[in-house]
Amino acid sequence: MKPPSGKTIRPLPAPPAPGADGLAPHQDPAAAGQQINQAARKAAFADYSARKAANTCRRDQGDLACFAQFLLESGLRRAPLEDEPQAPLPPGVLGNLLTDPDAWAHITFGIIQAFRDWMLREEYAIATVNMRLGTVKKFARLAIQAGAIPPAEWIYIQGVRGYAPAEQARVDELRAKNRLETRRGERRYGRGGSQKMIPATKKAEPVSISPEKAALLKHSPDDTPIGRRDNLLMAILLDHGLREGEVALLRLENINRDERVFTFRRPKVNKVQTHKFSEDSWRALQRLLEAGDLPRKGALLRRVEKSGKLGLRTLSTGGIAFRVGELGRLAGIEGLSPHDCRHYWATLAARSGTDLLALQEAGGWNSLEMPRRYIEAQAVANEGVKLNPQRTFQAEAELLMEIDAAAFELEQARQDFGLPAEVPEEVVYAAWSGLHLLQAWRVYHQLSRKALAALAGVSAQRIAQIERGQISPPAQIRASLAAALGLSPALLWVE
Repeated sequence: MKPPSGKTIRPLPAPPAPGADGLAPHQDPAAAGQQINQAARKAAFADYSARKAANTCRRDQGDLACFAQFLLESGLRRAPLEDEPQAPLPPGVLGNLLTDPDAWAHITFGIIQAFRDWMLREEYAIATVNMRLGTVKKFARLAIQAGAIPPAEWIYIQGVRGYAPAEQARVDELRAKNRLETRRGERRYGRGGSQKMIPATKKAEPVSISPEKAALLKHSPDDTPIGRRDNLLMAILLDHGLREGEVALLRLENINRDERVFTFRRPKVNKVQTHKFSEDSWRALQRLLEAGDLPRKGALLRRVEKSGKLGLRTLSTGGIAFRVGELGRLAGIEGLSPHDCRHYWATLAARSGTDLLALQEAGGWNSLEMPRRYIEAQAVANEGVKLNPQRTFQAEAELLMEIDAAAFELEQARQDFGLPAEVPEEVVYAAWSGLHLLQAWRVYHQLSRKALAALAGVSAQRIAQIERGQISPPAQIRASLAAALGLSPALLWVE
């Protein structure tokens, strides 16, 4: 049959080839859905890493390296074969834990708890123990979402707790009695390509710097290129609170002499900031420039050549740490580090009444947690307490009535929902305000619907329908959701 005049018949397109996900065309929808779900679960680790900052990924890598070392020493992971690719600390293990959900297939809450106890025996700082335990639990949760660990195991993994501040004090006190170090870390040893990491003891507390000592560190009488450079180095550390890695990146072309400011990069938090020179840091810079120690471009802080002049090579972070320690020793401060200088700056700023948000911005912190510590450390704990012997009986009676009313409301809410005394107040009030009891418990455990769905083996859509009161789930789903939250069904499903 001929086509109409002026028309062209185009051939039908060829059937689509199997995609990158491995699904064949016209595949059964149920089977295709299962394969897509499996691919999504496998990609959970990669998706997490893609969303996080490079600094977070490096910290995760270090934490999992420690976990891998524990597994290897405990006989829970084999050493690599000769033809396997070598990966750091220990070979053939870290890469799997970091990227492959199947590497977590046999990880249980008992293994994670043993890891926590192993770190204590290895004399790691409690803060390090808590941080690395949190990383391992985070990746275990990803492995549950990927289907490598049974969802029911999360109830027990979640129960492996770190140490609260009061518990940390008791553990450190016991370590001190047994003459064990309370902090442990690593430091670089050697120079150039021969550098390696060796065990080192961290300070339990930062070195204290008095204002008099700080002034001495910033105003060395050594009128040589190295002396003038050291004065600028200490002024930047003590007056601006920069991290040693940030100091090493300072460049001359990023200095605005007219406005007396300098711009620099903070790799740890991926920010670029501008600081106004302090009087001491500006004076130290001017001395370097007037003496002709620096060119117009390049690194601000440079190594010293054999001739005694400043060379072209940048003063590295290791060189900065070494020089700060030497200058501290000459000033009568043993064990001084660049971080001690940052601690001095933040403490002095907080003591001088610096606003919390201003301190966070100037210090280059991503969250308010660290600056809040400095602010709270300088705060007078009982400043807001008022002890007035003339307080009237009426005011006291009103306060007691408010307390009684709150207690009455809580008890009334428990009775309305038939909730026993062990149910937390937050759950009771959430349910009383109109939330479904399932949602109240989920929010209390800080779980998203997607996370709860992965733990319980129930779709997030069905959980949403239950929380909106659109459906009443069967007994099997009720039991699964209760188990995922670590509850008995009686505490979750109140008729």
